[in-house]
Amino acid sequence: MLMRNPHFRHKIFRIVPPLVDTLLLASGITLMVMIEQYPTTQAWLAVKLSALLVYIIFGILALNRINNMKVQAVSFVAALATIYFMYSVARAHHPLGILLTTLSA
Repeated sequence: MLMRNPHFRHKIFRIVPPLVDTLLLASGITLMVMIEQYPTTQAWLAVKLSALLVYIIFGILALNRINNMKVQAVSFVAALATIYFMYSVARAHHPLGILLTTLSA
């Protein structure tokens, strides 16, 4: 989208991202129920699911057909950073994730 490639105007690129986002959210909620760890009792899970919603918002901004390339680029980088943060929260099982090692150093 940032390169303004005409191939990204295809209908499939409007359908697949929301489908993937919905699948990610549904998978997260299903896994939460299966392992019986709920955001009200596990702070790290609440942060991870909240970060997933933030990632979806950044993804929408990055892939939207707005004319502001700067907003798209910043949203893309922020979406990648949010994915990394979610990964670090899941690995550490701590709400601060990567920030925990950064702040303690």
